[in-house]
Amino acid sequence: MTLFTHLTSADDVRSIRRAGVRARSRGHEGTAGVFCLPILPSYQLTHQWGREQRRGGRRTMAAVDFRLPDDEPVFVGHYGRAHQELPSAEAAALIAG
Repeated sequence: MTLFTHLTSADDVRSIRRAGVRARSRGHEGTAGVFCLPILPSYQLTHQWGREQRRGGRRTMAAVDFRLPDDEPVFVGHYGRAHQELPSAEAAALIAG
């Protein structure tokens, strides 16, 4: 099982606890998904994107950690660029590298 983290507005925490994380964002291909990052050994590297979002005006955020099976297909890539589909364990290894 691969451990990921998703950053969301603190206002959404109650809903997430009740019903889980929902895929609302749409990618380039039009598929729904959740933006997340594998949890890395470095806390700073894992949560750097939260600092970037705060620069954009988001102030109250919460981190939601969740696990995916290692063979679960996910899309991985840089924001705003084409993504490739890989199993979650391979995607986490790619990001960690």
